[in-house]
Amino acid sequence: MDAFARIVRHEAPAHIVWEDDSVVAFLDSHPHTAGHTLVIPTMAVDRWTDLDHATAARVFLAAQRVGAALVQVYEARRAGLVIAGYHIPHAHLHVFPTNGLEDFDFTYLPPEADDVDLAREAVRIRAALNGRVV
Repeated sequence: MDAFARIVRHEAPAHIVWEDDSVVAFLDSHPHTAGHTLVIPTMAVDRWTDLDHATAARVFLAAQRVGAALVQVYEARRAGLVIAGYHIPHAHLHVFPTNGLEDFDFTYLPPEADDVDLAREAVRIRAALNGRVV
């Protein structure tokens, strides 16, 4: 079972900010920018191009909602979206607040973030997703 499937099943720790029956979104432990979130289908599918249309739509709609919350929380110019799929064999979208193209450099793995910081960011993002002022 891949690491993301373990998160979906709540068998591995993660700072989940969004969850429904077909999508889970959680903070990346190696964020490129503060708030960097991974949006994944609950169904274990390796390539995003292999997702059925309904699941793909749900994943992208969740990513859009997460992106809007990240723009609000981090006062960013835009929400970035990258689909790479090389580190984990489970389709996933990287959604992150961005203020410039330099935030899109995925050729390196940033250092692991502090768990306390991730927990604090997750609270702020969940609040924005639930329509509360952050």
